[in-house]
Amino acid sequence: MSSATPSLAHFKLPVIENEPMMAYAKGSAERAKLKQALDDMIAQGTQEVPVVINGEKIYSGKTEKQFNPSNHKSVVCNYHQADAALTEKAIQGAVAAQAQWEALPFNDRIAVFLKAADLLSQKYRYKVMAATMLGQGKNIWQAEIDAAAELCDFWRFNCKYAEEIYHQQPPKNAPGNWNRVEYRALEGFVLGISPFNFTAIGGNIPSAPALMGNVVLWKPSPSAVYSNYLVYEILVEAGLPAGVIQFVPGPAEEICSTAINHPKFASLHFTGSTKVFKKLWTDIGQNMDKYVTYPRLVGETGGKNYHILHPDLDKAGVHHAALQTIRAAFEYQGQKCSACSRCYVPKSLYEDFKASITKEHAKISQGAVQEFQHFSGPVINKFAFDKIKSYIDHAHSNADCEIIAGGKYDDSVGYFIQPTVIYSKDNMTKTMVEEIFGPVVTIVVYDDDKFDETCKLIGDSTEYALTGALFARSRESIVHGSNLLRQTSGNFYINDKCTGAVVGQQPFGGARGSGTNDKAGSWTLLVRFVSMRTIKENFIKPPRQAQEWSYSSHRESIGKTLSSPGIRSNKNTHINYGSSARMAGNVCANVDQIRRQGRWNNTAINGAYLTNLPRELVRSMAGFPTYGRFFYIARAALNPPTSLCTPDDPIQPNVTENAFVQVIMMFRETFIQDSVLMMELHPCYPIWQHSIFSDPAYLSFKRDMLQIEA
Repeated sequence: MSSATPSLAHFKLPVIENEPMMAYAKGSAERAKLKQALDDMIAQGTQEVPVVINGEKIYSGKTEKQFNPSNHKSVVCNYHQADAALTEKAIQGAVAAQAQWEALPFNDRIAVFLKAADLLSQKYRYKVMAATMLGQGKNIWQAEIDAAAELCDFWRFNCKYAEEIYHQQPPKNAPGNWNRVEYRALEGFVLGISPFNFTAIGGNIPSAPALMGNVVLWKPSPSAVYSNYLVYEILVEAGLPAGVIQFVPGPAEEICSTAINHPKFASLHFTGSTKVFKKLWTDIGQNMDKYVTYPRLVGETGGKNYHILHPDLDKAGVHHAALQTIRAAFEYQGQKCSACSRCYVPKSLYEDFKASITKEHAKISQGAVQEFQHFSGPVINKFAFDKIKSYIDHAHSNADCEIIAGGKYDDSVGYFIQPTVIYSKDNMTKTMVEEIFGPVVTIVVYDDDKFDETCKLIGDSTEYALTGALFARSRESIVHGSNLLRQTSGNFYINDKCTGAVVGQQPFGGARGSGTNDKAGSWTLLVRFVSMRTIKENFIKPPRQAQEWSYSSHRESIGKTLSSPGIRSNKNTHINYGSSARMAGNVCANVDQIRRQGRWNNTAINGAYLTNLPRELVRSMAGFPTYGRFFYIARAALNPPTSLCTPDDPIQPNVTENAFVQVIMMFRETFIQDSVLMMELHPCYPIWQHSIFSDPAYLSFKRDMLQIEA
């Protein structure tokens, strides 16, 4: 991009609202358009998806297949894979593109994402939904709230949040000063790793950091490549420059290893399993000496999300909790990060709860996603099918467990697992503590008087803290339960299901083993991808009387101390003195004694300084001055033989004698001022035995200093 819009005005964003959601009722226009998009995509057959680096579509020849989970004989796409060499090329291209992208005015950057949201909302809504349904096994409603509404919301609300961040500036400026903060992109590239279960998260993983001026390597999930590629193409059509986001599907280990071993690796933006995120965190930690900067690690990972019913619920409240549990546990086949996987019910309410949940469960239909009438579809792939099946088999064979609804599975055509409800007598059975990521929820019953203990069990029995919900009637019960469950989830719901966070309404993310809790859908996520620089600019040259280095509160004491006879010592030779007396006498020598015809040369300065002055102490007392000013201290401190003098100042040849003396006076004052602190830090150093430090003027000054510091 060779040019940018001049920033000639403050631009105001359009009003940002949540994307309206379609109903897809029978006979509606949107239902017909979606059906047409699905039919067209099925008729087109297998799609070809390239690697895209620097705007170039690369067909590497090394391909893998993304299958349709409703019919695993159907291939949604063949996608070409990046290897280590292509990943390295992508990194180099991204880093090269960063300066121009970051320098683009903010209004031009946000225009890309606002336009992308409008393109998705109108032109590409049904195509991206169809790809999400066929490729990721979502029904109409789940595809609508994900691939259409939520992704539009991410793109639009992120622009709003970014604007709010940039507006955060220092509230105060001293007269003649201007303070400001700039929010720089990170120094390097971001590695974005996205999951299969949300096309919206797939789009947000690279676009959130890119909005803030970063460049991103985007590795999509192998089970969501096609929908993610369509999202990438929308961003390109919206004006995203080449190289800003590099689309690199391929083997996770090879791509990630290449990226996190690169010196310019600056951040990981991740959504996926806890195990993988922890492994990446460990590997990154072992590479810290390689990196230009400390990488920012942002991750949203696993969960073992819960519903708990309080004993004070009435019958209507119990039925409501059962309905919400059906939705939370079985929408999108339990493959949401936030899905309910365990439920705690008081003994007095269990029979009513069981009756409600089994009655509602019987109404659930399951089938291929293009058959619009079904609530439940397939799980994502063979690996997920086998894993979820093993938990159901465990419940079948465990004497402490009873399957009260569902429990069947069939992978002959697609990967279908019937939504399953398990009752367990053991509150620590594996289906209560391990993440399943499928349509399985386990219920345990607790004694009504053990609510507090059960809340503690919720927090103690798993490593996760993503989402949770409390169902209670009285405000007292709500407050009490909320406090007990405070650390058990990052998103907490009261009398509502534990799923369904909406951008702009409920920022999403969990803590503990569930991630870094940086909250997608809020400004807190975006600040992880900027590096602040504070700038202070002084517009006014201070008047001569203001050009003082010392504090005004100290000047009177310093003046008294410097005029003391004990400090104006005439002991200026360094021969036949003990080290402490010699040091004190030299550094505090009378100014008149350094007025001489010549200046020392470098060799003489180095020799006298290194031989006669304790370097560390003088350095500390001089307030860590620059290298050249150490030589000023040496010249002020020692009276060398005339034969070592030259007429030139080796450091600053044009310095006048008066200016030279002013520098020396400054360091005499620095010595006096800093000695108070140094005496506290190094009380055993022999210099403090010199009579200067017992002089009444010095002791008075020391008292003043300590009183001010206190």
